[in-house]
Amino acid sequence: SHLTGEVWAKDIARMQIDNSAYFAQTRREWLVGTGSRPLAWALRNLVYGHKVFPEGTIYNETEEYNFGVMPNGTAYADLLELVITDLVTVIEDTGQLPGDQPVWQAQILEGLIMAYESGALERSLNERALNAIKASLAYFDDNHIRAQGDSAYEIVYDSGNSDWADAANYGWFWVNNYAWAGQHIDEHYSKKAGALISWLTDTYQSPEYHT
Repeated sequence: SHLTGEVWAKDIARMQIDNSAYFAQTRREWLVGTGSRPLAWALRNLVYGHKVFPEGTIYNETEEYNFGVMPNGTAYADLLELVITDLVTVIEDTGQLPGDQPVWQAQILEGLIMAYESGALERSLNERALNAIKASLAYFDDNHIRAQGDSAYEIVYDSGNSDWADAANYGWFWVNNYAWAGQHIDEHYSKKAGALISWLTDTYQSPEYHT
């Protein structure tokens, strides 16, 4: 829609955003508790809804399982604050992101960073979000990634089983977080981002690598 001005694409995008808004309104405990794809997508969708549709939600879902119907005109910033409050509380309590697969945790952390930078959160919650970002990345860096030889890395595939893998595709998800943290938290994360990029580039250019 941004590229072409196509209204239909924008309408479809809004339906997807409002789907996440509905989950944030009615199933937030599940949404945050999964620590998976739906949470990562909801964070992005609510941030973007706040930026593009200031008038709030317009699409309702059919009432089911005794969940209330989301009112029209619900502000995306308000829903985002509810999700972020629950998410940072989990991180404050556990020291890490919810979920057991770092590939999705990486995307959740990206969404949390986007929310932090969006201007949609009130000040005290924004400060908590920044501290949660710091704690989450530090936990991953200490526990779920390790050097393998001189220039390669391994990343935990499933933290519930402590399974390690040379999962280069996971590295692509984390490199943005390291790069952002290098600019906003500590410079040593920039060096790690550079090392990850070198590993990923070398890996994907190797004729032996298949994905």
